[in-house]
Amino acid sequence: MKKLALIHTVRPGYLRFAGEIAAALPNVSITNTLDEFLAKEAVERGVSPHLRNRFFMTAALAESTGADLIVCTCTSMIPLMDSVRPFLRVPMILIDDEMHRRAPFLGKRVTIFATAESALEPTLQKYQESVLKQDAGERQTATLACPEANAYMRAGNMEEHDRLVLKAAETIRDTDLVILAQYSITHLTERIKEICGCAVIGSGTYCIQEIARILDEPIQGQKT
Repeated sequence: MKKLALIHTVRPGYLRFAGEIAAALPNVSITNTLDEFLAKEAVERGVSPHLRNRFFMTAALAESTGADLIVCTCTSMIPLMDSVRPFLRVPMILIDDEMHRRAPFLGKRVTIFATAESALEPTLQKYQESVLKQDAGERQTATLACPEANAYMRAGNMEEHDRLVLKAAETIRDTDLVILAQYSITHLTERIKEICGCAVIGSGTYCIQEIARILDEPIQGQKT
């Protein structure tokens, strides 16, 4: 049985994502490592040597489970991925890697939407790099942050978090595509789509497809 290790940095949503993976890939063994300090530090102090060391230790702990693949579910860790990957014996991907490979072709006017500002700029940069790499043409990009919602999520108040996210979504205008920069808001995808009247994408489904490809595992219910 293939082994998958997930690294989470916020409590809300992490069991939901593990559950989605388990349903899609029932023959994959999943372990979860939660380190809330990583997201807290990224939000409050930004990328630092201490954060980099902490992230490496968390990744090494995930690797020690005997994993064939490590997935980091925190978009705020984008700036640290390349510095940590070379020191691991198994591949490590970020939850939004596959989404960004596909996003450049889904709309010309794009809004990056996040609650954590530490996830916003790295996601925008990653999207723009993907556009250039794939020669997708000119894209018009905008960003929207809702840090108040992120504070409520960290406090465990998802009801208020969701209310603020949806309220912020009402300010999005003149866009073809909304990219949700964090998995923690993807459960609101359909409601944001109704509010904005455009395509809205998040990372979870795309990541599961990438996991299946790397581990060479069929997705449950998907025709081969």
